[in-house]
Amino acid sequence: MKTIVFSLALLAATSGSAETLFRNGQIWTGNAAQANVEAMLVSDGRIVAIGSEAQVKAAARGVPDIVDLHTKRVVPGFNDAHVHYGFRDRNALYDAGSLAEIQRRVVALTAAMQPGEWLVGQANLFFDRKLKEGRLPTRAELDAVSS
Repeated sequence: MKTIVFSLALLAATSGSAETLFRNGQIWTGNAAQANVEAMLVSDGRIVAIGSEAQVKAAARGVPDIVDLHTKRVVPGFNDAHVHYGFRDRNALYDAGSLAEIQRRVVALTAAMQPGEWLVGQANLFFDRKLKEGRLPTRAELDAVSS
């Protein structure tokens, strides 16, 4: 069985109608009293009705776009709002294997920088345990190759 995971981007990708009726599916609701339904109505990006196709059609304000799910399973989209803004501008060091490798990268990255410009690095959780030395670089070790 294939599973379809809907996100707001997918729900918005209709032909322009404010409403979309998803029919002929196995739509999981998360509600034990009505665990699965065959249809759902989305209006302006929000799920506004679930149930049988007849029930959902009756809830429509006009003539909705129709999407046939061909009996596929639909589950809620699982979205992680955990975002680190600004990390895209940082230099990844997570795959360095030693302090010497970090120092080589710092030298290469700072060579093209203007005086006073900051170099921001990024590593991941337990980064120190991944380095041959088993510790993070000291300020003195970084300053020695960047000042």
